[in-house]
Amino acid sequence: MKSKQPAMPNTVDTVSLTVALPANLAAALDRFIAQEGPGMPRDRALVRAFGAWAVQNGFAHRDDDGQEGKRPEDLNATNDD
Repeated sequence: MKSKQPAMPNTVDTVSLTVALPANLAAALDRFIAQEGPGMPRDRALVRAFGAWAVQNGFAHRDDDGQEGKRPEDLNATNDD
């Protein structure tokens, strides 16, 4: 079952990277594109796949906008400065 991943907002700060993928990972990326969004550019697909992995493994939050600070649900009287 295909799950919809949120689109990356245009307001997120980005860092440009150049990556050389082994052939088996490039093929896996192409299969991801075929399943999740035919015609999607590889760079966009890689960001989407890595983003989903990072969220699933606790390295990022689904609605993380790249800005520092506490999330609203983490705010309380003890950190109210």
